[in-house]
Amino acid sequence: MLLSDQPDKIPLAFAENGEKDVIPEGSSLFDGRASLNDGFPPPTRQALIDGGIPPNGLDMNGILWLATAINRWQSAGGFFAYDSAFATDTNVNGYPKGAMLVRADGTGFWVSTADNNTTDPDAGGAGWQPVNNIGIHSVSMTVSDVTLTAAQSAKDLIVISGTLSANVNLIFPTTVKSWIVTNNTTGAYTITCKTASGTGGLITQGSSRVFYGDGTNLYGVIPLASSQAQVDAGTDTATFLTPKTFKNSSLRAVKASQGEVDAGTDDTKFVTANTLANDSKWADKADKNGNPANTFAVATASSANQAVPKSQYETAASTTVAGIMRLATLAETIAGTLTSVGISPSTLLNGFVSDAGGFDLPDWMGGWQFRIGVTMHNQTEGNFGVSFNRPFGTSCLYADAIYLNASSDLNEDFWFQLVDKDVSGATFYLQASVGFPASDRTALWYAIGKRTV
Repeated sequence: MLLSDQPDKIPLAFAENGEKDVIPEGSSLFDGRASLNDGFPPPTRQALIDGGIPPNGLDMNGILWLATAINRWQSAGGFFAYDSAFATDTNVNGYPKGAMLVRADGTGFWVSTADNNTTDPDAGGAGWQPVNNIGIHSVSMTVSDVTLTAAQSAKDLIVISGTLSANVNLIFPTTVKSWIVTNNTTGAYTITCKTASGTGGLITQGSSRVFYGDGTNLYGVIPLASSQAQVDAGTDTATFLTPKTFKNSSLRAVKASQGEVDAGTDDTKFVTANTLANDSKWADKADKNGNPANTFAVATASSANQAVPKSQYETAASTTVAGIMRLATLAETIAGTLTSVGISPSTLLNGFVSDAGGFDLPDWMGGWQFRIGVTMHNQTEGNFGVSFNRPFGTSCLYADAIYLNASSDLNEDFWFQLVDKDVSGATFYLQASVGFPASDRTALWYAIGKRTV
C-alpha cells in the first residue's frame, strides 16, 4: 500500500442531519427493530406474505450513523479519551493491553499496559503509561515535599520555582519514563527528585537534569555538578567537578616559595625537591647517616612538646622529674615503699580474681577474699552448709547469711546463726517462725577471708 492510496475521508456522518433511530445495545422490545445485540431480528428476513416485517429505514440511518461518525472522527485524526461507561460495559470489560487514549486535556496520550483495564489514567489509575505528552508542568516548592499526580508527571518538562526554606523532595510516580527537570528555586536548600519509597537524585539550583524512572527508583542521567562545599569536603562520589570549583578548592595543591619553605610556618602548600634542598635549616640538622661529629645541641626540656637531651633523659624519674624508670617486682609492689619505679599491669593485677562466686584482691591490697552465694532449703529448723566456689587461701575470717523474703510476707520470719567456718565453706543454724511457708526458702550468704596471713 502506498501513501497515495489514502481513501477519501468522511466529512459528515451518514444521516447526520436526517431522521434516525438510536440503536439500543440490548435486544429491542419492538418487533422488527434493530439492536446492537441482535442486528435486524428474524421477522425482517421473512417475506411479507409470510408475516415478515420490512427493515426500518430509521434503524438503517441510525446504524450507518454509528459507523460513519467514528470514521469521521478518525478521518480527522481524532483519538478517544477515557470513557468510564464504555470501559465498564459488560460487552467491553475494559480497554485491552496496547490501547491508546488521549489525555483529558488533549496534550498527550496514555497507553494501556494491561488487558481488561477499567481504571482512569487521568485520575492516576493503574496500568497506564504516558506517551508523547507536550507542554511544561510548573511546580512551586518552599518548605514541604510535593507529590506529582499521574497527569502532572506525564509532562516531559518539569520546572520548579519558589524560595526554599528547607530541604524538600519532589515525588514522582513509579513510572518507566524520563523527564527533564529544571530547578529555578532560590534559598540555600536542596531538592531531591525521587519516588515515594525508592531512591533518586539531587537537582542543583539554576540547572537542568535528566531523570528516568525504572518503575521503582529515579536515576539522574546527566551528572550533577558539585557545590564548592562538596569539593572542599572531598567525600562525594556522585557529582562532577567544574573548573571554577576546582580553582577555588582548598584541596588544590599550591607550591610553596623558597621563603615559605625557609620560614617553615605554612601547612597548606607543597614543597618541591629544589626548595627543600635549598632550605637554610639543613645546616642545623644532624647527619642522616648518624655521624657523631655532626650533631646539634638540645636545651633542657621544660614542656611536653620539647626535645629531651640525653643527660636529661637518663635522669632517674621522680614525682617532679621526668626520666628513666624501671618496673617494680611483685615484692616491691606489695611493700609499697619505692617512689622511683613503675608498676606493670601484670604486677598490678597479680592475684586479682573475679567471678560469679566472689573476688580476690591482689596481695599489695592485703590479699582479701570475698565469697557470695544463694542456697535453697526447706527445713524449718536445723543446720545447713554452704560450699565456697573457691576456697580461701589461709583463713575464713567472717561468714553470715540472710533470708530472701521475695514476697514481703509478714509471716516469713527467719534467724541464722553461724555454727562453723573454714577455708572451704560454712555451716549455719537456722530457725523459722510459726506459720513460715514450707517451701521456696532462699538464703543469701557471704564470707570474708584472706589469701595470705
